[in-house]
Amino acid sequence: MHARYFSPHLGRFMSVDPAKSAHRNWPQSWNRFSYTQGNPLKYVDPDGETVESALELIGRNAAAIYRASFSVKGRVTPIEIARVLFQENRNDYNLVRYNDSSAAPIGGPEIKNGVAMARFALFGSHGSFGIAEMRTDTAARLFGWDPENLTAEQRQQIQETLSDPELSIKLIVAYLSELKRQRPNAPIEVILSDYNRGVSDSYVVNEVGGRSGPYLQLIQEALETGLSTGGEVEVVRCGDAYKFSNQCEE
Repeated sequence: MHARYFSPHLGRFMSVDPAKSAHRNWPQSWNRFSYTQGNPLKYVDPDGETVESALELIGRNAAAIYRASFSVKGRVTPIEIARVLFQENRNDYNLVRYNDSSAAPIGGPEIKNGVAMARFALFGSHGSFGIAEMRTDTAARLFGWDPENLTAEQRQQIQETLSDPELSIKLIVAYLSELKRQRPNAPIEVILSDYNRGVSDSYVVNEVGGRSGPYLQLIQEALETGLSTGGEVEVVRCGDAYKFSNQCEE
């Protein structure tokens, strides 16, 4: 039911993409019958759904992403933050989002997981929501609180933080920083997997951790397209590379 069938002769789907999403800088995103923006040699789209919802999310929050990376002197890079947003929001417009019964059947990342949010606010039941798709017990630990003994005020602060895109991005940076400290030699794909599954000793890259790999160029383009820092983040030549201005101070 709701399956999309692909014609290998036409190189097009036979029905429109259910995600009504288009970006002015990606002409193929306006074609709801196209596959992987007309570039199947480079990209894959295994579920027949769009990637633009996650890319638009990155573009809209590009300035916040760069500010958050700047705040830690680039130790967590903008592309790493953007990869988290992509992997955790890649399927937002799917009518059936795997087995996540709390996901909203329609709409974007700002309104998904309403059931999980309400259960946490009312009963303290832990779940994931917001653009960070971060578990509330993980957020509690980042705040330095005991996840199993949260006060109503602490639950409210976590909910407000995860509901605010810029604050959520700061929590992403805090969590990636912690994961990198715990596993300094792990490849970024393993760190991204740990972000999704929780801290582990495994060096196996899970499906979510590897989800952004085929789309790195589009993710970078989304960052560059959406970036409007207003002078808050300065990038300068430092030695033989371009870095954040505060990285050159080290």
